[in-house]
Amino acid sequence: MSSPNLPTHTVLLVDDDTEVLHCLARMLQKQPYQLYTARSGEEAVSLLMRCGVDVVVADERMPGMSGTDLFAWVAGNRPEIVRILLSGYADTATLARAINEGGVSNFLSKPCNEAHLAVLICKALEHKDLLARHELLLEANTRQAREQERLVQGTELLVQVLSRDVRRPLSAVAQACQALVERHTDCLDSKAGSLIQGVLEAVTDMHCMLEDLLAEQHGQLSPAAKRPVRCCAL
Repeated sequence: MSSPNLPTHTVLLVDDDTEVLHCLARMLQKQPYQLYTARSGEEAVSLLMRCGVDVVVADERMPGMSGTDLFAWVAGNRPEIVRILLSGYADTATLARAINEGGVSNFLSKPCNEAHLAVLICKALEHKDLLARHELLLEANTRQAREQERLVQGTELLVQVLSRDVRRPLSAVAQACQALVERHTDCLDSKAGSLIQGVLEAVTDMHCMLEDLLAEQHGQLSPAAKRPVRCCAL
């Protein structure tokens, strides 16, 4: 079990300007999550392929892979990561591409406000946690539905077996006991008569249970309407 003092989320900051990157890290160092930094889009991709990250905050204009290009890679390979774009020069076309290709959830102009960035990251993490809990609930409901279906199928199979393989033997036992009483009444003592009577009562109870189960399975009997069953000692 992880310690409650350890951060449970990770945030990656990406900027080719080392001074800006360090400034962002200092701004967020007291926040309750672990911070990673990368000085290029390529370095960020390498880190993302090795580490679990919840939120990426990246500058748009960087040599080589731009912020939008980085987010397009994230969208295709790590879509669960929330993406926040920083830029001091972004135009409408750049923003449209960042949203359409990179799936950017938020945009901030540089230099950005410390409190605003912290709030955006916090909301992104809360939203990510909410989605994760929703997924867990969906998985639990799916497992419960499958278990319920399995139980229903098992009950249906049991009813089929009981109806096919138990009903006839019960009737045969009852008929045999009845014939024994009718043909050999004079030869049966009280103990034997009591035993046969007990068998008949048990068979009758089992027959009633089976009929009630079949009726309930087909929606013709409510559980409250089941007949009471006696406990017969043979």
